[in-house]
Amino acid sequence: VSVKLRPGKTMQSTQVAGIKQLVSKSVPNLSAENVAVVDSSSGEELSASSGASGDSLQITLSEFKLKIEREYENNIQQKILSLLAQAYGKDHISVSVKSRMDLDKKIQDIVTYTPSTSDGRGVVSHSDEEYEQTVQGASSGGGVAGAQQNTETTTTYPGVTVNGNVITTRDKKTYSYLVSKVEEQIQSDAAALDDLTVSVVITTDGMTDARRQELTGVIANAAAVDPSKVAVMAVPMAESLPASQAVPTFAQMLPQILRNPAVLIAGGLLLVLAVLLIVFLVARRRRRQADVMSRLEPEGGPMPEEGEGEFQPLAPETEPPQPAEGAAGAESAEGAEGEQPAEEAGEAEEEGAEENVKQPPQEPEEKETIEDIRNAQNSKEDKVRNDLQSFSSKNPEIAAQLIRSWLKGEDDHGHQ
Repeated sequence: VSVKLRPGKTMQSTQVAGIKQLVSKSVPNLSAENVAVVDSSSGEELSASSGASGDSLQITLSEFKLKIEREYENNIQQKILSLLAQAYGKDHISVSVKSRMDLDKKIQDIVTYTPSTSDGRGVVSHSDEEYEQTVQGASSGGGVAGAQQNTETTTTYPGVTVNGNVITTRDKKTYSYLVSKVEEQIQSDAAALDDLTVSVVITTDGMTDARRQELTGVIANAAAVDPSKVAVMAVPMAESLPASQAVPTFAQMLPQILRNPAVLIAGGLLLVLAVLLIVFLVARRRRRQADVMSRLEPEGGPMPEEGEGEFQPLAPETEPPQPAEGAAGAESAEGAEGEQPAEEAGEAEEEGAEENVKQPPQEPEEKETIEDIRNAQNSKEDKVRNDLQSFSSKNPEIAAQLIRSWLKGEDDHGHQ
């Protein structure tokens, strides 16, 4: 099977084994050992023992080592914190633990010899002893003096040397003991602690050397390490700032602020602006209400006031209605027909002009036409006014609610 890999990419052993199994299962009577996976770019065969799998395994072991070290360090750290928190508080203690684990596989052979002597001087496996004694004295040549010996044979003894009057004796002994021994073979597959250091910082005041040594011993026992692997540091608590450097409160700063002229002037200006703004808003609101009421009373009648949900009806007019002008026009028309003298018609016309707006002199025919139009308009306005007064008198609550709605709608429209 030829595989084309991207530049810089490699295949893991599990991927190669998967390809072999897939091909072997697809072809009858074909085993996975007879399937080869080849890199098309280099022509090399990829197998389960490729370098990629070794690198992957090495990375996995490194991550496993870091994980074990981290878990072991957290366990020791929690033990020390729970031990010291009762005396100093958890917030005043900082603990740092650093460990180094050994994940190498080890096989250890141990041979133990049991001493065979009661004095306990050790085990003797081989011993050579040599004894030599030299004696100097008279010759021991046999026979009677002056008589000839009956034999020429000289008797010799093992380990004895005779040299004239000097006799030397040698004795040599060799000891070999059979001792008992115990042979052990230990294979270590799990992680083993290689080194451990503990650093503790405590926030406290007045820690003595004796107290520091006691804490060092307690921490060493909790972490199961030698006291030389433990370091304890005492940090004094932060002292409070003196009164001269303390941050003043607003109540303390208020007298100083009031003694500053610039602050007083600025505060006065702000107060004046606030008052003017309030007056302007109130005046604008009243002006809008006046505009609304003027629309309800086009002839300048009294404005209704809103009070406790009741509507104040319009006051009746004290002046006579303007139809008098129409009456004057009618009298002038009758005078033109001969039913009334012309002098009376002129006086009535002058009285109508004084009560209303003076009209410029016009021809009799045009004057009658304008007066008729005015009379018609005045009669319509009087009718509307009378209808409103009658409706508001009979239904004061409905009229008050209607005025509120108009005022609210005008106010909302102005804010928009």
